[in-house]
Amino acid sequence: MSARPQEEVDNARFLLLSRCCASHSLNLIRLGQLRRYNHSFGKGEKVGGNDLAQLLHFRDTDSESADKLAIDFCRDTGLPIVEKKVEESVELCVAMKSAPISISKDGPIKRMCN
Repeated sequence: MSARPQEEVDNARFLLLSRCCASHSLNLIRLGQLRRYNHSFGKGEKVGGNDLAQLLHFRDTDSESADKLAIDFCRDTGLPIVEKKVEESVELCVAMKSAPISISKDGPIKRMCN
């Protein structure tokens, strides 16, 4: 097995370090995005977990896991979670609201900051 060129190693190291540095800011960025989406969508607009996972850049090997992360994130911000019937299944959705998003409880703030 041949060794990887130094440039590839340096690029991989940079990506790892940048992810470590940026990881603490991601939830704040997502919160800002969610506030903009909430303002843009109409009151009561139901947005599915899959769409939210894409909008908020939650990625996972399992799309259901990414959907759940996005729904939980929205739940932490105080947005109402509703069920929407899609064909023969039930999908969790977030109902956008006309009021600004504000997080007042300690639990969600701790989860977002960790």
